[in-house]
Amino acid sequence: MIPDNAFLRRLPAALDGAQAVHLEALVFSADSIEGSYVAIREIAASLGEQICNAPCRVRTELFTRAWAIVDCLHVVRQILEALGYQTPLAASFREKYEVATKLRNVMDHLNSNAGNVAKAKNRPPVFGVVGYIHIPADKVVMGNGPAHFTGGATVMLSAGRFSGGRVMTAVNPADLSVLRSPVCGFRLEAFGQFLELEQAEHDLRMLMIEVNKRLDEDVTERAALLSKERGVSIEKILANDASGLCLYLVFKTGNPATQA
Repeated sequence: MIPDNAFLRRLPAALDGAQAVHLEALVFSADSIEGSYVAIREIAASLGEQICNAPCRVRTELFTRAWAIVDCLHVVRQILEALGYQTPLAASFREKYEVATKLRNVMDHLNSNAGNVAKAKNRPPVFGVVGYIHIPADKVVMGNGPAHFTGGATVMLSAGRFSGGRVMTAVNPADLSVLRSPVCGFRLEAFGQFLELEQAEHDLRMLMIEVNKRLDEDVTERAALLSKERGVSIEKILANDASGLCLYLVFKTGNPATQA
């Protein structure tokens, strides 16, 4: 979503502590959303027309990833507010994805509200339904211009049982501005709410690009002023602690190790 060398990944150690915590959480949440969405696409694309025969663990993985996106979108909205980041793009994002906070709140209170959920007419599965569009390779026609499609399928995966004959809403390819093969248009429906997973990943990507650019320019400008005022090199002011540390510590055993 943002490059490995992005400014947001190398925050100066001198940055305000609370701001640094918020930004670190923002970056991790964005990475989690990107990773979860990529995993969802890979699952759907790899199974293709056989998605309905997917074992339970595969379906569970797909819904786990979808709800991880819900949780992280909620965190992103909170962080934007805490940082006072109020650009038009950020304001639009917070309003558009209030649905994630609503879903998070319903799930957080599910234990105390289970009775009311059970009594609801036409109750959907608790963890909802994921829908998307699948366009097989044999439906893709390549020409001199952009590819076009001769057909495809709309897919709906349930996380549990339906109650009271509830009818869920399928993703309509006619409602999508762009169709992409092999899969696109991912959406989560739960508790009467709709979260466009694909669009959320795209919108957050655009927002993170903006945040990274603005922060880089702002902090670098302030660092330059401090450098002149204090006679300290700008490199020292912008120095940062190790980020994304990974250790691989080799060990040896006295005797050949055995596997239990």
